[in-house]
Amino acid sequence: LLEQTGTFAEFDYRESVLDAVDQRERQTVADRVSAQHDRTALSDAVICGVWKSGHHQAVVIALDPVLLGSGLGIVSAGKVGSAIRAATERHMPVILFAAGGSRPQPAGLIGATIGARLQAVVADLHRAAQPFFCVLAHGVGGSLIEGLAADADYTLAEPDVELAAGFRVDLVASRLDQIATVTSLLTMLAGGDEL
Repeated sequence: LLEQTGTFAEFDYRESVLDAVDQRERQTVADRVSAQHDRTALSDAVICGVWKSGHHQAVVIALDPVLLGSGLGIVSAGKVGSAIRAATERHMPVILFAAGGSRPQPAGLIGATIGARLQAVVADLHRAAQPFFCVLAHGVGGSLIEGLAADADYTLAEPDVELAAGFRVDLVASRLDQIATVTSLLTMLAGGDEL
């Protein structure tokens, strides 16, 4: 859908520092195959890049609800955080297409750290005076809502999306109208008369 309304260039991510060479050497062949599958799934679970349409451009983050059913883990959250940092450095808004995180995520120190790290990069984006849009799709909940969508400046939701009680939604738009709605918001924020 993004490529139909402009151009999208995905960020090039290198292999995670968590997969050091010495760690790989200690793995069995079966574990190496499984790890390679997990890295492939991660590249599909979180897609980040720059979207350009007309005079608008933004960093877009798309989360897959099937592959991120229990929310963001340490590696996927790192990928999201890197994309938000890139938007801050480039003075670009962020558009997060959020789906997933509807199953409970295991609690603990790492889970708490992930949320705090994401809140810090979103705070840096806000200090840079760049907007953060969140588009919520079906199958959203849990840590994903708490960690990212709650910090968005503007929240759009699909019709009939189930959200936690009291969660703020600014606009409701069907999947086919989401890009046009976000583009209108970007135009309005740039001083135009859209929306």
